[in-house]
Amino acid sequence: MPVFVRPGNTRANTEGDAVLNGNEGAAVKSAALQVRYDIIDGRGNAEVDAVLNTNIEGAAMKSAAWRARYDIIEGLKRWPVWSSLAWHDIRIRYIRTMLGPLWITVSMAVFVFAMGFVFSRILNTEIHEYVPFFTAGFLVWGLISGILNEASNTFSLASTIILSVSAPYSMHVYRAVLRQLIIFGHNALVFIGVVMVFGVPVTPATLLFFPALALLCVVLAWMNLVVALVGVRFRDLQPIITAVLQLLFFVTPLMWDRGLLADKAHPLWVDANPFYHLVDIVRAPLLGKVPSLITVASVLVIAVAGWYLAYILYVRFRRRVPYWL
Repeated sequence: MPVFVRPGNTRANTEGDAVLNGNEGAAVKSAALQVRYDIIDGRGNAEVDAVLNTNIEGAAMKSAAWRARYDIIEGLKRWPVWSSLAWHDIRIRYIRTMLGPLWITVSMAVFVFAMGFVFSRILNTEIHEYVPFFTAGFLVWGLISGILNEASNTFSLASTIILSVSAPYSMHVYRAVLRQLIIFGHNALVFIGVVMVFGVPVTPATLLFFPALALLCVVLAWMNLVVALVGVRFRDLQPIITAVLQLLFFVTPLMWDRGLLADKAHPLWVDANPFYHLVDIVRAPLLGKVPSLITVASVLVIAVAGWYLAYILYVRFRRRVPYWL
């Protein structure tokens, strides 16, 4: 009687062929081998699934990283858009006022001269030395605090644009920085007046003001981005930042010079304050001095490390911004 062999390599076919050929031992052996093949095959499938899942997750992360990097770079390239929006924000804030943005200059001038007169007496310092020192420090602090105070609402205030227009989110971060930079420009008029009245020396070191200001803006941009990501998720961040900035205003050498702590505290208490370096890298050139090496190095480290942290957070949470608005 002829034996018909059915196609396929399944366990049932192997056992059936062995029984038809009158070899029960072969059938048992074939069944055992097939079970072993199934185990190996199952393990192989699991390994393949693991590799595929890893590749998919890696591709997703690579895509998120590319999108975040593209967003940051493309947003910077669209400077005509966010610069126009920043100017529009300033015009809206002072619409139908008599002096317009000059109210910023007037309010700062009154504050600086009043505080300069009072604290020069309290700290027993010559007024022609103290007023330029305080004005330069308060000018830079106004830029830093202004950006950080508004950073948590960066994406919230631009929710209409984010939800309706396909554009880089980082555009609104640059917009916020430029908006405060415009206010900084108005306040700088007060310092120019102080220079003329009190005779602040203008030296070659004064030219360092421009690269120092650019480096400070780089730092403030990543700070704005990080705070904006956290603030769009947790809306209670705004009052927390305001309270912290009020504390930092007094512990940072703005109204007092670090030389007053010479015999009372270790210099590390000042050098460990990153906001001191952020202020002093711009304040020193305004006063005709060269920033210290530790200040320059600290700000460079803050800029590089900060943008690395901001990039990681932006890769992770950028796609969730529209859902949190």
